[in-house]
Amino acid sequence: MIDNIADLCHDGELQDYMDDAGFLAALDALPTMPNLPQDQQDMLDRLFEGKMTLEGLSTRIDDLMKVSNPVPAINRYIFTAFQPYTGTISQDINERQYFRDYVVELLRGALSIHDIPYMWGEIYVPAVSYRKTNDTDATGCGNFADGISEVDGHQIFLSESSKLHRTAASKDQDDKLKLKRMLRDLFNFTILEMTKNKDRVKPSLTVFGSRTFKDTTELIAMDYHGMYRTYCLGSFKIMAVANDVKNLKECFEMCLRFAMAVKEQATERSEMGKLRDVEVLKLTKAARKLLTHTSCTPPKPPTQTSCSPSKQRVQKRAQQRVQHKAQQ
Repeated sequence: MIDNIADLCHDGELQDYMDDAGFLAALDALPTMPNLPQDQQDMLDRLFEGKMTLEGLSTRIDDLMKVSNPVPAINRYIFTAFQPYTGTISQDINERQYFRDYVVELLRGALSIHDIPYMWGEIYVPAVSYRKTNDTDATGCGNFADGISEVDGHQIFLSESSKLHRTAASKDQDDKLKLKRMLRDLFNFTILEMTKNKDRVKPSLTVFGSRTFKDTTELIAMDYHGMYRTYCLGSFKIMAVANDVKNLKECFEMCLRFAMAVKEQATERSEMGKLRDVEVLKLTKAARKLLTHTSCTPPKPPTQTSCSPSKQRVQKRAQQRVQHKAQQ
């Protein structure tokens, strides 16, 4: 495990070291996202019922705004997030435009239903600056996220994005490592800041992230149970090709459920009450120990250089002496 982070995502490195039964058992023990309220689920089912074209779906979504005032927040969300989907996404779209038009509105709109703000762009993550040995490893040491949400002055959700087309496979692994480290830093920093503010911290403290690679966005959570655990709550695929409308229902459903999970965590934090002064001193000292070192990415093995025949003979004799002593 890198940096004491157990990656329990479906394509995480931990899966390579566990048998299938053990890995599935570990997944079953993880928290899940809440289900949608029945009225919201029924609305989505009706909206995407049967086979339809993009034009047919557009008509149904337009009808969501033709209700008596006030228009429900979920209706406005679906109407706004759907607007960019007018056909196949251009091959020339850049990373920022793709993320802004096709991913941000899905996330931001769902979170706004629960009064959770979401900002996108190159946004500074203060928690990373508290990481020890941050400069020893260029991979995954970035301190800017492509999107963030804050609750009560604490960042709670971080996003990483990529281009839709012509994206190198190495970016997928680099962003995965970067996001895991940022979430770990954010988790530690949140405990430190909450303790300084005299806010109690519950063992179920969780921070969230999203990682967009090409047309797929993973919705991720991190908590701590003996080690940092990062796991995928769900994922959705952007409708990159015209009339592939079946993906859109999953986009809305996953984002709405994810927003509910973030809201539940925010509510839980606000209901924990305050610490006494004596507890603050003790817990602040303990929280500072959480600011852990970052492991360096393993370096490439040194290139073997040829040596002279005389040096080779010396090395061979030295090996023979070691073997002879071992036999004695």
